[in-house]
Amino acid sequence: MTPYEALQALSAEELELVLDGRFAEVAALAARMNELADGLPATPPADAAPELESARDTIRSAIAATLAARNARQRELQHLRTGQAALRTYLPGRQGTVERSA
Repeated sequence: MTPYEALQALSAEELELVLDGRFAEVAALAARMNELADGLPATPPADAAPELESARDTIRSAIAATLAARNARQRELQHLRTGQAALRTYLPGRQGTVERSA
């Protein structure tokens, strides 16, 4: 396997991890990808273009999936904050509290 094929394979693995929500493992994989990329020449050979283009497209998909997951988590957090704010109105000493019966 050439280094460019390995980069392509690692990018596919990265996308799979992201789609599975295994973000902790993505960081370790990114370190492996960076190490591999650091060993590549500044100008790749022309015959590496298909692997590099495939890796680029797969990495773009992984980025898009990561952003979608982040946005979903942000919506979930906002939903929790909204619920938390609603519950605070029922704390003693807050306007809108319900009278406690003895």
